Amino acid sequence: MAESTVDLDNMISPEYFADPYVLFEQIRENDPIHWNALFGFWILTRYDDIYSALQDRRFASTVTPRSSLLASLAPEDLAALPAVAGYLTMFMQGMDPPLHTRQRGLIHRSFTPRMVEHMRERIESIVTELLDAVQAKGEFDLMDDLAFPLPSTVIFELLGIPLELRDSVRRSSETIAAFVSLTTPAPGQLQQMAASLQIVADQLRPIIAQRRTQPQNDFLSSLVQVEEHGEYLSEQELIILITMLLFAGHETTTNLLGNGIFALLNHPRQWELLKANPSLVNGAVEEMLRFSSPVTIISRFITEDLTMDGKRIHKGEQVRLALGAANRDPKHFPDPNAFNITRKPERILSFGFGIHFCVGAALARMESQIVLTELIRRMPNLRIANDSYQWRPNLAMPGLLSLPVKC
Repeated sequence: MAESTVDLDNMISPEYFADPYVLFEQIRENDPIHWNALFGFWILTRYDDIYSALQDRRFASTVTPRSSLLASLAPEDLAALPAVAGYLTMFMQGMDPPLHTRQRGLIHRSFTPRMVEHMRERIESIVTELLDAVQAKGEFDLMDDLAFPLPSTVIFELLGIPLELRDSVRRSSETIAAFVSLTTPAPGQLQQMAASLQIVADQLRPIIAQRRTQPQNDFLSSLVQVEEHGEYLSEQELIILITMLLFAGHETTTNLLGNGIFALLNHPRQWELLKANPSLVNGAVEEMLRFSSPVTIISRFITEDLTMDGKRIHKGEQVRLALGAANRDPKHFPDPNAFNITRKPERILSFGFGIHFCVGAALARMESQIVLTELIRRMPNLRIANDSYQWRPNLAMPGLLSLPVKC
């Protein structure tokens, strides 16, 4: 295995959470297929390696907990692990064929491009309402007042889930985000995570039961009713699927809006260019995705021994694919650390690739495009108010907790 250093392994420092790309660049230049001895996983940082791994069935999505982790857990935490891990292993992003094929096929029969496009006018209306509420103040928190409520409202309405559940769903989303990047749980942490997820599960059960007998014109009703070869989604599948869609549907877009607008406002010439050329909005969103990926790292688990670039990777070991690092690989993106909304990049990997490509990518792009269009029209003087913004300490999904701005 590769000789490692603390500098290349430390992925829990405040500096990493605020800007993981510095460390990604160091790893890519010094040891692009790197064994992180601090946490016990491999990390890939080159575009070509990651692009290949995303299509390689030997890089499985099905979660395989490390034996050393299992041995270190107290009996109470070990008992709670399945209740938490199930939210990954029973969701298509944590599945491999044929289970993945079945669930994704069922979802695609309900989550259609037509359904997404049908949301456009409603998204525009929500953005208008949110900006109306803050514009007169002159200063607001972009995360609390826009980046979180917009995508959460959109996905709640799309699925047909009451907005009253938003606070508990937000807590469950924080739990899932923490679990995704978890390396070594603290005593009792898995029990707390299981309890948080159970609250949402208990709230979803009566809603699912109602849709079975009284279907409505929403995505949840479609999922409850959808059938393939005589099979329906079970209640447990539906609870996990809805929870994960609520998580993915707002968490990714919240990060995209927060991280992306933060990058845009920190490059005032690009902000001015966008205001002068609104037709660049779509390109600006793509550069936001590339420059500050809403998900920087995803996990895969090796199903058989393999060799990459002379490194022997063994069956059962975990490999982290640094999507954010791939998007800044200079071999594929000239001057990769420059934020340039006129860039014409090749395929970015922020939403993954292959059979696990994010089903909500089109919705996230649409929401972000509408937000940028309205911000340059209504708030041309938008700027970061001060340096009191805060970053979430998350290895895989670093994002802003707050971003004070002036308009």
